[in-house]
Amino acid sequence: MAKLNSGSNFKKTFLVHAIILAALAVLPLFLNGYHQKLAVEAIILSVFAMSLDLVMGYAGIATFGHAAFFGIGGYAMGVMLKFLFPSMWLGLILAGFCTAILAFFIGFVSIRAKGIYFAILTLAFAEVVYRIIFHSYNTPLGGSDGLVGVPTPMLHLGFVDIDLRNTVNFYWVAVAFAYLSYLVCRLIVGSPFGSILSGIRENENRVPFLGFNVKWTKVTTFVLAGIFAGFSGAMFTAFKTYADTEQLNFLLSGKVIVMALIGGIGTLIGPMVANATHCSSAQAKSPENSPAMILEKMEDPYTKLKPGDGGTVLYVDDAAGVHINWDNGSSLSAIFGVDEIRKL
Repeated sequence: MAKLNSGSNFKKTFLVHAIILAALAVLPLFLNGYHQKLAVEAIILSVFAMSLDLVMGYAGIATFGHAAFFGIGGYAMGVMLKFLFPSMWLGLILAGFCTAILAFFIGFVSIRAKGIYFAILTLAFAEVVYRIIFHSYNTPLGGSDGLVGVPTPMLHLGFVDIDLRNTVNFYWVAVAFAYLSYLVCRLIVGSPFGSILSGIRENENRVPFLGFNVKWTKVTTFVLAGIFAGFSGAMFTAFKTYADTEQLNFLLSGKVIVMALIGGIGTLIGPMVANATHCSSAQAKSPENSPAMILEKMEDPYTKLKPGDGGTVLYVDDAAGVHINWDNGSSLSAIFGVDEIRKL
């Protein structure tokens, strides 16, 4: 009877997954160009939300600096594609390596702290990373203007080359990326290692009596979550063709934490759906009629932007930052009450 129920549950799960994937596969055929791009961003960011759920929902580790891994992964992909070798695979490998190193360092140094103290330490480290890149003016990273002009690569799959400059192609790759990431995370939390994580979340003090090392289990989970966040950031940069400091901002961490709580932590799929829905609704308005803006003053002495430069408004974020697609390629947003822009 147990085997029968197990087989029945597997068939139901397989059917549900197949229906969802089929619906996602045909979705871009019913969207215009702008909303296709929005769907790609939402799916990529959903993996970022899932990576946060892995460390918060299953290990019970609160972190406020998760955006650092997303941003570093994005910059790693940008550096690989623009300066080293135009390979999506090598960019993902570099992103995973860089975020693993960063996550191991932050986790190893901070893991003795618990609860809110650990969260504050991760926020502090993330802010250090943000400031270093923000002030890297005379480096290829571009400082506050970001790393722009990143070429969109071809994706080589054996004898098949996928042109990722086509938004629909990138959308399908993003869906595959998100689904594979979900399956891997599901395998992790369903394994004996995942049972240890649940034990740490429920009662950390009892786990050592079962013979498990709590510290290294936490650090390992933190590194795994950082790698998935880095992969997500790398995909985001490959799609957007730039990396900027907004991807490192603590506001992004806060936003994803809220979406994880709304979607339900400890579920993996809940934060993915909540974050994807929020991203889609927040920028749902097509920019076809978005106003053209002229820069009058930018309070950044190192930016390449100058008074008189023009651009088109993309959206306004939760902190009232006006995100503008500047004609010179810059991705620097205008800060309300600090910078001055006017409608053309």
